[in-house]
Amino acid sequence: MELHKRSIFDILPLELLELIVKRNLWIRTLRELRLVSRAMKDLVDPLTFSSTTLSFEYVITPEQLRYIASGTSPNTRWTKRLHIEDLLPIEGPEYLDEIDTFGPGRLAAQKAALVPAIRALKEVTQVEFDLNGDGPYINVVTALAGLPKLRILRMNGGEFRRQKVAAFSRISNLEDLHINSVEWSSGTRKAARRMIAASLPTLRELHLEQFRQNNLVELSKILPAESSAESLPPALPLTKFCLYGERFIADSSCAHYFRNLTHLEMCNVGKAIAEKNAPFWDALAESNVRLHSLLAYPLTSSLTRYLTSYAGLFSLRVEGQAESVEYYHRTEGEVSLAQSFVRSAIPHHRATLQRLSFVTLDYRAWALTEDTLNCIATCKKLERVDLIYHFPREMQDDLSYAFGTPFIDMSHLLSRLLDGLNLPNLHTVILSPAREPDKAFGTCVRSFDDIIPFLAAWQRLVRQVDLTSLSHSQVLNNPRFRLYAASGDDEDEDDGPDMVFDVNTGHFRPHPAQDWNRDRSSSS
Repeated sequence: MELHKRSIFDILPLELLELIVKRNLWIRTLRELRLVSRAMKDLVDPLTFSSTTLSFEYVITPEQLRYIASGTSPNTRWTKRLHIEDLLPIEGPEYLDEIDTFGPGRLAAQKAALVPAIRALKEVTQVEFDLNGDGPYINVVTALAGLPKLRILRMNGGEFRRQKVAAFSRISNLEDLHINSVEWSSGTRKAARRMIAASLPTLRELHLEQFRQNNLVELSKILPAESSAESLPPALPLTKFCLYGERFIADSSCAHYFRNLTHLEMCNVGKAIAEKNAPFWDALAESNVRLHSLLAYPLTSSLTRYLTSYAGLFSLRVEGQAESVEYYHRTEGEVSLAQSFVRSAIPHHRATLQRLSFVTLDYRAWALTEDTLNCIATCKKLERVDLIYHFPREMQDDLSYAFGTPFIDMSHLLSRLLDGLNLPNLHTVILSPAREPDKAFGTCVRSFDDIIPFLAAWQRLVRQVDLTSLSHSQVLNNPRFRLYAASGDDEDEDDGPDMVFDVNTGHFRPHPAQDWNRDRSSSS
């Protein structure tokens, strides 16, 4: 008697198969799995076609575009995320060059099928649109406005000087809007203003980013107009606002828009104009805006005043542009400003603060001192800290080097942080070594031959600390605990920690894959 041939669907539960497939999201793998069986095709199609890219340089062919436009492709049913990029110019000096480069077929397909293709993707909720002022952006924007489920829009723009922006008012009901522009021209500002105004009742997150700009850009000229001359601007439903750019200016009138704000990222790295935003911080305090999460730089006295106007912050991050930039462009009074900030702002939020970050800053103002550590130790609910440790060249050559500075030593630092008494909820520690920029640290052009000894010595400094007396600390025995100490760069938490605590020896040891001393056993 012939036995029934069992498939993988008869052996494993569907939920487990879905997890396995999601762990292998290579598009080529998914396309191959579609050919296995009808059941497998039904399983992987939602993943295979969850994202669609319409790119006229290399990604999509005219035939594929027409298939999507027909409304019969799997993309129509399953695509949630849409990326539109590299549209061919329909006018301007580059028009003929594009025809010569890619052939008239692609341009004809763009003209005939691009808008129908967008309209066919009615399940799309998220769009990233690389806007080109010479491309058919008005038609694209009009088509996007017709997507009934669109809630998230990211628009990346270059030099967008044209004034045809009425179509942007048609995009409404957005919950999350990102606008990144090389140049915030008049056209870009008008388009942004129209989109924000059209989604006022629903907009929860707004991200504005500027790559470079010669002239100042006033935030008040981007936000919707006041409801009347006598009244305050309407409070937006925004709970998250991110502003990145050297030349953005936020004045006191802008604060009234953000009375519902809980998350603010405001990084104006152009220090010369930072205090122009002082009225904004003062107005936030007057409007009783109580943030839960704040990322801000550069530090100013007005920012410190704002943070001492209330209590209840959960996440506080002061993060600079780059170590070398902060070192060589140090402002007068930065050390005293940092000290005042630590002593006044942190204690104000010690009852609630869960994350504290000081990174990519000038170590002379921000590296750990005893006073800073004492302030941090009062924040009993802290779960994560990102901190700067002064690691001079002399210490790299001789770990026993004692420097006559206010900065703290590693043994004392780890003992205070990890004893389980000061910070019982701590589960993530990221330590970044810092010193005067050189060939191993802080500069754009670094020598790999110098970087390896730098990182190797830094790891040895951490692992030589004897924490045997803390072997029973609830922090060190927390399975969630992570220590990152490989470099001053951002750590990838998905790769796991680079330092693991060994309860048997009472020391940290590098993860084998990230051990910079593995070829230096004689010197370790």
